[in-house]
Amino acid sequence: MRVSRSVLLIATLTGLLSWQPFRGKCSLNIDHDTDSMVSRVSSAGGVRPGWELVRRIGATALRAAGAGRVARALHGAALGCATLESKTENITNISDSPRSPSNSQNPPKHERVPVVYYGTRTHKQLQQVIKEFKRTVYCKEIRMSILAGRDRTCLMPFDRKVWKTKDDMCAECIKTKSSLMNASLPQTSSCKFYDNRMSLTHSNLPPAFDIEDLVEAGAKLNACPYFAAKSMAAKAKIIFCPYNYLINPFIRERMRINLADNIVVIDEGHNIEDICRDEATCTIERRRISEAVDQLQYAKRYVKMGQDEAARGETIDFFIKTLQIWDKCLIEQSDRVSRENTDMWNMNEFMTMLNENGIGQNNYHNFNFHLSKLLRMQDDLYGVGQHTVALLETMDSALGYLFKDECKHAEDFVPMLLKGDDSRALYRRRSYTGEFKGANISIRLLCMSPAVLFEGLTKARSIILASGTLSPVGSMKHELGAEFNVSCLNHVISRERVWIGTLRNCESSEQLKCTKDNMEKKQVQDSIGKAILRVCDVTPHGVLCFHSSYTSMRLLHQRWQQTGLWDKLNSLKYIFKESDNTTDHDEIMKEYYSAAEVDRGAILFAVYRGKVSEGMDFRDRQARAVVTIGVPFPTIGDRMVTEKMKYNDKHSNVKKLMRGWDWYNVQAFRAMNQAIGRCVRHLNDWGAVLMIDERIAEQRNLEYLSKWVRDFLGNNHFTFDELMHRQNSLTRFMENMSKE
Repeated sequence: MRVSRSVLLIATLTGLLSWQPFRGKCSLNIDHDTDSMVSRVSSAGGVRPGWELVRRIGATALRAAGAGRVARALHGAALGCATLESKTENITNISDSPRSPSNSQNPPKHERVPVVYYGTRTHKQLQQVIKEFKRTVYCKEIRMSILAGRDRTCLMPFDRKVWKTKDDMCAECIKTKSSLMNASLPQTSSCKFYDNRMSLTHSNLPPAFDIEDLVEAGAKLNACPYFAAKSMAAKAKIIFCPYNYLINPFIRERMRINLADNIVVIDEGHNIEDICRDEATCTIERRRISEAVDQLQYAKRYVKMGQDEAARGETIDFFIKTLQIWDKCLIEQSDRVSRENTDMWNMNEFMTMLNENGIGQNNYHNFNFHLSKLLRMQDDLYGVGQHTVALLETMDSALGYLFKDECKHAEDFVPMLLKGDDSRALYRRRSYTGEFKGANISIRLLCMSPAVLFEGLTKARSIILASGTLSPVGSMKHELGAEFNVSCLNHVISRERVWIGTLRNCESSEQLKCTKDNMEKKQVQDSIGKAILRVCDVTPHGVLCFHSSYTSMRLLHQRWQQTGLWDKLNSLKYIFKESDNTTDHDEIMKEYYSAAEVDRGAILFAVYRGKVSEGMDFRDRQARAVVTIGVPFPTIGDRMVTEKMKYNDKHSNVKKLMRGWDWYNVQAFRAMNQAIGRCVRHLNDWGAVLMIDERIAEQRNLEYLSKWVRDFLGNNHFTFDELMHRQNSLTRFMENMSKE
């Protein structure tokens, strides 16, 4: 019996839903992709710590050490699941022991059933989670919905010559004819799918459905899947979505997501820090400002006649004037980036510039007020595209982050001036000032602290982070500004089912350090190739190999093709390479999965932080070995990286953040840990991991590996000759496990 992490998350959630005292800020951090779900239960805000907490939620999440215990845990959690089918807003609280007579002395308490928001990084991962959800008994009892963007759900034919994006097309097509012409006309739009959206409901879909099911049903009914899913979400008790829908406050509002007193699950939670920083980072581009002013001036000519015409005109005029001031400010700063493409800006200078030009803290309330009005009347603003709305929302976000609570987050941002992609080319276009010429200057506010956005999630009843690579927890809790008091980091896979080792040197006995300079050396390239060849020779079926970058991958492959090693590799395994072209990815993966099942097997070359390393499932024969090449340190020349390191150094004492270099190392090894975890996917799975780089064996770096990797690695550090020896421990491991 295989039970995935997703299934057990659902089970755990039902326990959380049914226990009334389980309130306040809380996170359940699942440490590894295993069927038995080894987990960390962490709590804050008055929740009882330790085993009592686990007992309260039905013992679903902690230390289920086998398929039988998993099944029992799922059965226990079903007690909570039963409450979800109630059509009322109240449920009976399930106490510690529902069948205990002593509990009858306490009258039952009633409260609203929380909604579960389950977020993943990608739509592909959503599909996997829903597939697991279908395997549970809960899918027929819990009403669900799935939220996705128009790119994946819109049924209208899209003409790129007419529309910039599907969002723009949708905004115009759903405007009702009565709002544009005559209020007495029926409320119909230019989109038949939108007009018929209410015909697509839960009754037209299976109990558990993914995006493909939703779109297929919508096409049959001529009903819009995008708006139908939003309507169904209002009646659902578990809602699946990409997790930027939960993190970004504007997307939350647009999708009508209310986290207050509900439950939030962030799967693949090791990405949460980066996602929060990325979502809070704002870019205000001069070209977008110019386009927005053009659209607003055009819309002003066609404002619907009526009693509120003056108010609407006032809002449009406010934004035209404000955007013109922003444009002037950007022009004045263009000299700062005349020699370099970027220039860092002191925050005090930036705030002073805003205040002196009347677009600072004193003006933010008006900006936010008029934006709310603009969003309400958006359907009646002919010609205003989603890019303009998105720009104004971005500006509102930027100002909101800076000025919130007496500017408490101002120090968490770094302003940066930069030129656009066409930094050396001047552009001409019609604008509100007539024809003008100038560089496309932008202001980017780099967010240094994920806590800026994560604090918006804390209104939830409970927050659950799930990942195999949350370690080190200390770093994450301080970055997110959340407390995790109770941790359990064990791994359920037995030592006999996993082999882990490192390769320390080249064939010439030179230390094998996979730095950028060393990777140019032929002996390093050849030694890595021979090591991979050796792994493929002793490993049945599928092998995954991770490179630091596509550039590094191409460099090594070219060398191996020149030396003939590529042909030898191809004689052992079918060869596949991860593509940086998204459209090719699904087809490549389909072919690889098929090839890995046959006796010859296959090898898939991929990159750290790519699609293959992040959340993809490689069960059983699909990955009997993982080879990692080098340590994927972030690019030290990236301004975001260097500024983040400076920020952490500056605030390490007060905010208890990791020092800059420690943070830098954590980012590298977290990506490595994620890649390593691709080959051990359930309790009865087995596989080997070879890490090629002598730096991994250094004590200071071992601490950055996941605890289970450190435990299984031990002192298994190979020389090149030891790896090539036919009777080494890797060979014996593969021979023994292949007998199963």
